[in-house]
Amino acid sequence: MAWIDQRGERREMIDLTGLDLSSVKLTEVPRDPGDPRQRRLLREVKFGVRKEKPAILGTLEFRDMILRDCSFCGVTFHLTDFRGARLDRCDFRYAQLSRATFQDAQISSCDFYRAFFEDGTIFDPALLSGSSFTRAFLSGIVELRKENLTAGRWFSKPSSRRAFAQELSPQEYADFLVATAPDRFEREPEEKLTREERDNRADDLTSTINARHEEAAVVLRRIAALWTGQGAYAYAGWAYVRGKRKERKHANPFRRKYRAALEDSGSITVYTRRALVRKHVDLVTATGRSARPSVLWKRLNAARKYRGELRQLRPRRSLGEQLGSVWNWLTRLWRWVVLAVADGLCAFGEGLGHVVAWLALLVLLPGAVFALTDGVEFQSSGKAAGLGDSLLFSLTELVNAAPSRLHAAAHSVEAMNAIQTLIGVILLGLLGFVLGNKLHSA
Repeated sequence: MAWIDQRGERREMIDLTGLDLSSVKLTEVPRDPGDPRQRRLLREVKFGVRKEKPAILGTLEFRDMILRDCSFCGVTFHLTDFRGARLDRCDFRYAQLSRATFQDAQISSCDFYRAFFEDGTIFDPALLSGSSFTRAFLSGIVELRKENLTAGRWFSKPSSRRAFAQELSPQEYADFLVATAPDRFEREPEEKLTREERDNRADDLTSTINARHEEAAVVLRRIAALWTGQGAYAYAGWAYVRGKRKERKHANPFRRKYRAALEDSGSITVYTRRALVRKHVDLVTATGRSARPSVLWKRLNAARKYRGELRQLRPRRSLGEQLGSVWNWLTRLWRWVVLAVADGLCAFGEGLGHVVAWLALLVLLPGAVFALTDGVEFQSSGKAAGLGDSLLFSLTELVNAAPSRLHAAAHSVEAMNAIQTLIGVILLGLLGFVLGNKLHSA
């Protein structure tokens, strides 16, 4: 395999699909001079592509190697050793992995779409960053820990501080989708596409980018189910909370929407609606940011016309469809509010500190108000109570057991006490629920 890196300036990937590599050894692959550990480098090699017969790897090992821009689409891995390897921008879509090991591996920007992880696939202590597990079968993964998904925050690049590709910024996620974008459509050259076909491709990528939070939530729910089945309840609770927060971001009806544009170079550029209009105006007027009245008029006129063209591209909807759209928006708004309240109140049943903080606030805030407004008096003398006695009165009112020597000085204070007691009972019940979850996780 010494020939595998002798390609000069060729841009084509080495195609090994359909070959039997079960007897091949990678001991002669050149080492990467830029790697501190001097690991062997294997780059731009096709072991498998979609809709074609993949290579037969057999007992081929990738231990302590660097795999960069390699395609393993549809490949079957059995007892494959990736221990200590570094995987950069590799394609594992539709792959089947059985009793493989990724111990101490660094997995960055890899696509495991619909990969099938069978029994005994080890991931601890692998490090994941910017990778996709959309629609992957994860039940066979063992020894996956929370640290595998959170250690990426120590990476130097901001794009490497997220375990999943869907957690990246819209443009970074679009760059991740570039490698597999041709498989989403018919394999037709870009120059042969009509404008409508290009717009349809852009619309598909746009919906994928805008739904990235929902896809991340689904993956996190599956990881939570995996950890629950393995008895790792603390990890499962962490993944559940993180997935719910992704759901909240997706349900936000006020979140910014993006639009993907296919460039002639094959790259994907993500725009907001405002940026898309600004780009069109700059192309039409080609004047930059001049403040001359004639230039400003041209820019405003071009922007008005282009917004009209964008509106015309939308299909005309009936009254029923418009009412349904409003109802969907209100439904999303309600779901977003509910998720935001649940997160802020108790972190979806996993935040013991959240409930304790709300209880403390329920005691301190009314107590301070009572002290400042002389809302609590002594029963015997009628004098206003100080800060300490006001806080004690506020605390005991949570369970409707105020000291007999203190009483409310006004009807408004009594009404506040009733509301405080009601909220206190709810929070105390919620505290018991969250505490039960914590004891179960422990």
